[in-house]
Amino acid sequence: MHRRMLQRFRSITGADRAPIALSFLLSRSAFLLGATLGSLIIPEAIAEPARVDLGGPVVLSALWRWDAVHYHTIAVDGYAWPGLTAFFPVFPLLIRAVGWLLALGQTPSSWSVLAAGILIPQLATLAGLAAVFALVRERLGREGATRAVVLAALFPFAFIYVTPHTEALFLAFSAGAFLLARRDRWVGAGLCAALAGASRPVGVLIVPALLAEALARRQLLDPRVITGLALAPLGFLGYAGYLWWQFGDPLLFAEVQRTEWRRELLFPLQTIYRGVRYALHPSWSETPGIWARGIVHLVVVIGAIVVTILWWRRWSVAERVYVALTLVTVLWTPFGGGWTMHGMGRYLAVLFPLYEPLAAWTAARRVLSAVLGLWVSLFVLFSALYIQWYAA
Repeated sequence: MHRRMLQRFRSITGADRAPIALSFLLSRSAFLLGATLGSLIIPEAIAEPARVDLGGPVVLSALWRWDAVHYHTIAVDGYAWPGLTAFFPVFPLLIRAVGWLLALGQTPSSWSVLAAGILIPQLATLAGLAAVFALVRERLGREGATRAVVLAALFPFAFIYVTPHTEALFLAFSAGAFLLARRDRWVGAGLCAALAGASRPVGVLIVPALLAEALARRQLLDPRVITGLALAPLGFLGYAGYLWWQFGDPLLFAEVQRTEWRRELLFPLQTIYRGVRYALHPSWSETPGIWARGIVHLVVVIGAIVVTILWWRRWSVAERVYVALTLVTVLWTPFGGGWTMHGMGRYLAVLFPLYEPLAAWTAARRVLSAVLGLWVSLFVLFSALYIQWYAA
């Protein structure tokens, strides 16, 4: 059995290491370019409520911006105040564990915690790209899969995979769950889904997607499927149980998102309508930068909806359920005011089924070059803004 698993792993990573590694290196080079230009050209944001002194070498702390600071706090001090419960526990737990290993079993130091938080997303990105490659290769072949991972790695908001945030981990866990389920390795799929559910709130949406896949295959009574489906929600439920035990509210993270982070509950079409209205009225936004970035997020959302409609019948049942639920959930919980669309580009960057149709439609070299030219330019820009404490 172990030999068979090793052979499958090699089939994913052997001859296909080049496009995965190339995509990874190109994205890191683009981020380095953006970070360098940003530090030289763009002034730091005047007001930044999340900025703190993390300690440790500057070369390590430079990547810790915005939400990364909160993950650092949780990794070092735990959920010291209820407002931090909006950030799910897998990433900070891994930071603490890897930091302990880097400190050779001693209490993690500032440098080991910072280094762990940077190392984990890099490894997770490689794993996520490998899973995306394997999924797309089954339908579009090696060339299509190569385009998919290049597009996934250089998507404008994929700069976040370089930084200490959960997106890279979530990509690896979510795509891994679908890949393992497709190969009838349901226990592994359930474990990946459980880890995804303890990484981000939308991770729990993988559970109904896997259930739909099992029903479509008529495998619901298979003991392996039952075990996998039973494991899938445990990450989310485990975190909810911890919140109940520690704070008396299993859904405290949702309340914190509303009270501390200005999230609202809004019908998805209303969210898009409000995003369009803010895009048409620049003076309504706090700054021109907030207005411009909101437009980019709005374009990403509308583009994702169009791609979903056009490719709907080509996806599996599980992919349809997952994409539809994710789009609805993201649009149902926007920020308030001029920040309505902000963050959505990041949330949809990890929606890996979208890269299959994009890879199919960019088979012509000119089309691919045009798309990548635009995407890399935005990738570099957002990297520059991030390093100077502007929210992308």
